[in-house]
Amino acid sequence: MDSSALCPVFVGLRVGLYTLIAGLGLLVVLRAALGDSLAPVAAVSLVVIFEVTFFSGVWLARHAVGLGRAESLHPRTVGWLILLTVEWMLLVFLAPDAAFLVFPLFFCYLHLLPRWHGPAAVVVSAVAAVVVLGAHRGLTLGGVIGPLIGAGVAIAIGLG
Repeated sequence: MDSSALCPVFVGLRVGLYTLIAGLGLLVVLRAALGDSLAPVAAVSLVVIFEVTFFSGVWLARHAVGLGRAESLHPRTVGWLILLTVEWMLLVFLAPDAAFLVFPLFFCYLHLLPRWHGPAAVVVSAVAAVVVLGAHRGLTLGGVIGPLIGAGVAIAIGLG
């Protein structure tokens, strides 16, 4: 199949990822403002920082400043992923709804990390989401199954 025929699919996936990051960030902000956060102001501030970090990395990647696919893994790429992950972990500690931001991170890990590192990062972050959700709200079926199914679907799509 001609690679140009796949462009609309990739553009759609990219737009979907950006929309998911922005929409889930807005959800966390709204829920924190309604009181579902240990520290609402800190949670909202950290959402803004997370979003700026994500979209700055996207901008840098689009302008060839060193963020790229796994075939050309660059220290800046790893640094960006680590920064996003740390910000997410801090955020999910403050606001349990931030656990849902792990879903778009799954696709970043799978797209940017080489070989088995991407799926391993997905599994580790899914388990972290389950643990943190359990600490906030107790272990529930949805709090366990949701992140694990999301991880499985992301890995299947990423490998596909």
